[in-house]
Amino acid sequence: MDYKKLFIQIVSYFLVPLGILGMSWIVQRQYKMKQNAGIDLFSFTSALDLSFLITQVSGGTRLNPYFHDIAGGVFGCALLVSLFFLGYSVYTQSLILEQLKKRSGYYPSGKVWLCWTVGLTAIGFHVWAILGG
Repeated sequence: MDYKKLFIQIVSYFLVPLGILGMSWIVQRQYKMKQNAGIDLFSFTSALDLSFLITQVSGGTRLNPYFHDIAGGVFGCALLVSLFFLGYSVYTQSLILEQLKKRSGYYPSGKVWLCWTVGLTAIGFHVWAILGG
């Protein structure tokens, strides 16, 4: 087993997404957000989709063989979905922050549930894509 090549693959799959996840976490801690709409999950999945698209173009990927031939289209669509839900979770987070500041009775529980459900599903999809099913 070529450990150097394996190490390069692991770094390319996780270093950039984890870096973006870390920056997202730092921003959230800086503003002391007490509740979360899953912004960090969508930051992670967006970066992971972008990483998969880049490695797919270079041809050096270890992806699920079920969709290896169409991986560019799959991860292109997944990137668009991740970016859409990143924006939606930022909007939901602003509603949560407004509710916390004004102590209003409205809490966007449906939006938070949707963000977390889609975020956890997206993480599951990416694990499946990496491990090969």
